Amino acid sequence: MAAGNQHRSTVWQIAEDYSHCEFLIRLPGYCPMPVFHDVVDVPLVVRRLHKSRKEVRKELGISDDAKLVILNFGGQPSGWKLKEHYLPSGWLCLVCGASNSRELPPNFIKLAKDAYTPDLIAASDCMLGLYFTLLIS
Repeated sequence: MAAGNQHRSTVWQIAEDYSHCEFLIRLPGYCPMPVFHDVVDVPLVVRRLHKSRKEVRKELGISDDAKLVILNFGGQPSGWKLKEHYLPSGWLCLVCGASNSRELPPNFIKLAKDAYTPDLIAASDCMLGLYFTLLIS
């Protein structure tokens, strides 16, 4: 098995989970997944912006010329210890899903749990996030 012995049980669990799916909703840019016989191809789906880049930055107290990255891993626990020197000088980082008790360095900004992500992404210069596959069974 290409994954190696240490990952074998995880791979088999994923294969087992996939076997219960009735169909695959496939987005553009997909990787081949030959296990699925019933495939529904869909276009990219996006949520509309509610606010402009300028409005979002103003609400967050961030200047128009500041470099901004958004860190969003879909609520996955990271266990990362964010440090001020992780960012280049002058950059700020918006952190999605940080716990209320988590202390962040001054160049990291904790966002509300219900913050509207599309607006935040549009207000950012780049994003560090998680790519995932949605399975519907």
